[in-house]
Amino acid sequence: MLVAVLQYVPEADDPHGITRCLLDALARGCHLVLSHPAADIGAEAVAASTGVSNERAAEHAGATPRSHADVTRFFDGTELLDPGVVQLPEWRPDAESGPGALPMWCGVGRKPL
Repeated sequence: MLVAVLQYVPEADDPHGITRCLLDALARGCHLVLSHPAADIGAEAVAASTGVSNERAAEHAGATPRSHADVTRFFDGTELLDPGVVQLPEWRPDAESGPGALPMWCGVGRKPL
């Protein structure tokens, strides 16, 4: 589970490569679950929020929002479960309560058998 984790791995540290190493170590049939702030949904609001968070966490790695395409790449080599890489509430659209639309991508991929 890489829920709200990968945004703290800058491109220079190869977050896709790190994810690939983790997937390679998993047994077949295991699942990768991740969520990630979106760079392409409400971009201005996400940038403002990320900027505030990054200023407050100056001694730590700042967050990097990523696009739908970039987040989808984390699932390379897996079989994406329906509904694919979508905004967080779309995973349980029939839920009676929960967050509204959030500027985050999420998905679940299964390592092939």
